[in-house]
Amino acid sequence: MSKFFWSSLIRWLLQCVLVVATIVVLQPVCLAENLKPNGSSVSHSTDTVLDDADCSLREESWSDSLQKLWESICTQGPSTARFDESIMDDVPGDFIVTILSKPKYNRHIKATGLTLKNMRVTGQVLIPSGKIPGNLSFSHLKFEGPVTLDKVTVEGSISFTDSSFQNINLGGARIKGFLSLKGSDALQLNGIELKVDRSLLITNQSDTNETGKNQTSQNETDQNKKKENITFKTIWLDDLKTQNLTITNVDADILHASGAKVDGTLELTGSNLNDVVFSESTIDDVLFGRNYIKGSIDLSYAHVNHTLELTETTFHEIFAPGLKVDDSLKFRVSDRQAYMPVEETLSPCPAVEPVNEYLRKMQLWNATTGSKRGPEPEPPVQMDLRDARIHIIETPPYVSMWPPVLYMHGMNFDALRLDYRRTARKGIPDSLDRAWYSCWLQSISAPRFDEQPYKLLTTYLLIRGRLR
Repeated sequence: MSKFFWSSLIRWLLQCVLVVATIVVLQPVCLAENLKPNGSSVSHSTDTVLDDADCSLREESWSDSLQKLWESICTQGPSTARFDESIMDDVPGDFIVTILSKPKYNRHIKATGLTLKNMRVTGQVLIPSGKIPGNLSFSHLKFEGPVTLDKVTVEGSISFTDSSFQNINLGGARIKGFLSLKGSDALQLNGIELKVDRSLLITNQSDTNETGKNQTSQNETDQNKKKENITFKTIWLDDLKTQNLTITNVDADILHASGAKVDGTLELTGSNLNDVVFSESTIDDVLFGRNYIKGSIDLSYAHVNHTLELTETTFHEIFAPGLKVDDSLKFRVSDRQAYMPVEETLSPCPAVEPVNEYLRKMQLWNATTGSKRGPEPEPPVQMDLRDARIHIIETPPYVSMWPPVLYMHGMNFDALRLDYRRTARKGIPDSLDRAWYSCWLQSISAPRFDEQPYKLLTTYLLIRGRLR
């Protein structure tokens, strides 16, 4: 054959190869263009686009209903995956364990997290140590067995809302976002050596964000105020590390957080507890508000970087030897507590007649209206502040704030201030209020430690048999 024939054949074959290659390269592009609505350009985040293979994953042990549940969770992505109760009443704990522990599900969890709602989880949920790459959100779940995520690292946040547990174990886990238990009850919460990079929130309110701020309308807020406290048998948070710790409206036998490190604020409010333990803890700011502590508050050898405030908190005992407060230890009182006869007013300064008259009126008001305001708070029994180091003690001018037994051996503080702000609002003129306050400041102010306020306080309490 001629050379012309062979050259023509080779050129033809090369053209065929080029055409086939062009089709192979352009076909996915054309297919993608055909999938765009109205030919418009549509962009998706690589974090939320999942391969169909993710939603068709299955396990040999799964029933058809579990397979449908996984497909629903997967296809709905970050939206609520609500299963059909007519198809399936119970979800085995192993189903959740499988999704959270097997690597093949990681891409879905990283992209959209895992959201489950309205389920009764049978059996235990035991997650082996490892990493969970996204957020977990559980709402209206009843866990009939223990839930264990100890020594697990969660790259996102965990939220339990209106759920119930027997025991939940987060010991040694690390949560890089928030951890919130909102409207959720448990017999025992184990958070020993738990690390939460953002904040830990435990509250009876199911409509608050992780920082504890309510996000509802006023009507919803009024309804939520009537919600009962959530109940725990015990809460163990020893050696906890977190930015902020908020516990609101909780009933528990014991809250034990010895050795905790809270870089921001510890807020414990509206709770009924037998005992509260934060011994040897380091906390930036502490607020105890409107609590009823049947037993003791243990702050022994704790270090508060700024302010420790007890507002309208009833307690049997404060056990705080070696406590260190760099700024102020503040006592705040309710209207029912803000009353003492003038002869019991803790002040070395001369009382003036308008103040005496005011206190007489308060005494009469208390006698005639006290029954309508409910029983008076039980007074504290004992306070142990031996070897404590406190910059400023700030208290209302009522000896009722001090317990009958007060241990102060080796205690050191720089200033004792009487807070007349509540009494000023009740009718004492500002000028008289400033005069009393100025008298106190003049008696205790000094560039270095002044023993005078300590002597004044101890002498006053010794005379009344309130100091040992």
